[in-house]
Order: sequence, then C-alpha cells, then structure tokens
Amino acid sequence: MTDFLARARELDAADMLAPFRERFVIPDEHLVYLDGNSLGRLPRSTRSGCTWRSKSGVAT
Repeated sequence: MTDFLARARELDAADMLAPFRERFVIPDEHLVYLDGNSLGRLPRSTRSGCTWRSKSGVAT
C-alpha cells in the first residue's frame, strides 16, 4: 500500500508556492479552509493597512 502521508510530505517539500503561505493570516494551522464564497484568507498586508488607517484616522 502507498504511504500517502510520506507522499504528501514530499509534495509539500517540493512546492514552489509554499513560501507564499507566510503572506496570509492563518490563526489555526489545523483548520482546513474550504469556503468557496469568500475571497480567501486575509493577506497580512491588508490587515496591517487596515490597522494603520484606523489608527491614523484616514478615511477609506
């Protein structure tokens, strides 16, 4: 029988897009995000931009 976990780890290690994961807010590493009606996970840059605007009083 194929060792699916080992194969998944191999594929994860070879994934060229894996570093992009750090660009998003992921509050729970064990939570699977499968919402097809959303824009996806919140980019860290968006969160920091919103915080800056709310603290500076800049209207959007």
